[in-house]
Amino acid sequence: PKRFLLKCPSRMNGYQQPCPGANGYNQNRPSFVHMPGSWFWQCPVRKILKNWGWQEKEWWYLPWNEWDGNTYVGSAEIFWTMDVDLVWKYSFPYVKVTNQFEGAVRLCNKLFLGWILQDGSGDGCAACASKFFPRQYSLCLSGSFSKFLQDYKSTQSEASHQLSWNIETAGRNLPPECRAVLMSFLSGDNHATQGNPLHWSNSSLKQSSMDGPTGAWVVKGVAGGWSGNNGFAVSILTSLPDILQECEKYNWECVAQKYMERPLLVPWMETGPADHKIDMRLWVCVLDRNPLTVLVHPGTYFRIAVRPYNFFGDATPDPYAHKSNCRDKENRIDLEGLFTRLGPQSRMVWQNRTWPLLLDAVRATILSVQDLAFGPPLDGRPKRAKPGQFELFGLDFALDSDLRPWLLEVNKSPSLLDDCKIPSLLQWVDDAVETMLATALAYHEGQLTLPSASELEGFACAPVDACERLFPAGCTGGPQLGACGKPCCYGQVVHSVPRCLVNGLSLPSQPCGQWRLVLRRPCEDEGVLESRARSIKDRWQALVNAGWGRNASW
Repeated sequence: PKRFLLKCPSRMNGYQQPCPGANGYNQNRPSFVHMPGSWFWQCPVRKILKNWGWQEKEWWYLPWNEWDGNTYVGSAEIFWTMDVDLVWKYSFPYVKVTNQFEGAVRLCNKLFLGWILQDGSGDGCAACASKFFPRQYSLCLSGSFSKFLQDYKSTQSEASHQLSWNIETAGRNLPPECRAVLMSFLSGDNHATQGNPLHWSNSSLKQSSMDGPTGAWVVKGVAGGWSGNNGFAVSILTSLPDILQECEKYNWECVAQKYMERPLLVPWMETGPADHKIDMRLWVCVLDRNPLTVLVHPGTYFRIAVRPYNFFGDATPDPYAHKSNCRDKENRIDLEGLFTRLGPQSRMVWQNRTWPLLLDAVRATILSVQDLAFGPPLDGRPKRAKPGQFELFGLDFALDSDLRPWLLEVNKSPSLLDDCKIPSLLQWVDDAVETMLATALAYHEGQLTLPSASELEGFACAPVDACERLFPAGCTGGPQLGACGKPCCYGQVVHSVPRCLVNGLSLPSQPCGQWRLVLRRPCEDEGVLESRARSIKDRWQALVNAGWGRNASW
């Protein structure tokens, strides 16, 4: 079959020379709207579009006659915004492409992400999630809180810690139903026989990379922004009273997630002792919601913790040793920098293990949230005419000592490294952003046609038998069942992707650069999508109404 159909040359080369004209907007030149505009004068998107010769319509100074109530009636090739609510508030009938999906903010809600990945009674799959997502709990509802206590006790027993909790003070301000669970649990512990620890209720889901000698947990806010993102609001704790007190600071709008105690350690410099923790950010572009189409850029970058990895007894862990976003000096490196630190054998391990596992984790994450994050509008909102939509996400992964990736969180409007001074990373950002913009414009204008899901089944590709898969055939329940035994589990869908997508399918270098196609689903009926989305929303809303997330809104 034809691999691709490209009807025009790259958009990158199409608008190099500005057209002469009077002051104001020249209708003969392509235009774009950038929000927040010149306030982010270093933004690579703004810089690239201006370098193409496009004229900028700055958000804060758009003419009054380009507005009609909540509709922007002005025209633009692309409307780029960092405001996650903008596409909820306004219509853009004469804009060709925007960089936001209406529901994608839910993908970045840590409480929702954990629920949709792990929930065994819904579309999630605890067995599948346990292979790439550190186990996570909300402490607001009695059922989830009880599971957390069992897991916590198991990790503390394995860490050889004495469980010495003060019943009078631990969880004093818990929701009443959860405090009753805590008191019962502590009382039962007092009568437990020594040497008979309560292990995690489902031992088949144990995650050896997470467990270790300290029994540490992470508490983090459910939403993005400074209150729950960027690493600064993440706390690493070992004591149950400390964990509960930290959750109280969030008004229980937080999650407790098992901390990785067997991380990959690398030298700070290219040589030296391997004693620094490292994590990574992967750029993922959802190019279309129906058919669901996902691209990944292979040029990932890494962040090294600026202090050596360690725990000192019961003291609060040094955030500069455990959180790579806490830094007082430049700590970002590219993939070649990682290979240099790990040695020549690491390149093959990355190719055959880390990279295919990363792509499987990306596919599983996007598939699990697709109905709400990329589905049709709900809440009675009208299905207004919209421009084409795409969106860039930054997925953060930790790497364990075997170079296996573990999903930490998903970020909307990820950093484009405008504060970075490393030439190789800056060049990578410029190339990745420019080819992403060109690809999105060509695709949504009908100038770039990608193969359908059925066509991809017939594509020839390099052998992938040596690649490790997140959900190998042996862990799924057969051709129609996932690891959890449910039909059409996301793990089963990931395992069944065409072989040409296992490592990502290279796209035409013009306009796509190094971006690779990793997921291309069949087109679905909008009514079916809406029905599925509404069912998930109703289940989620029931949990929120019951107190899960306390004040977390839909």
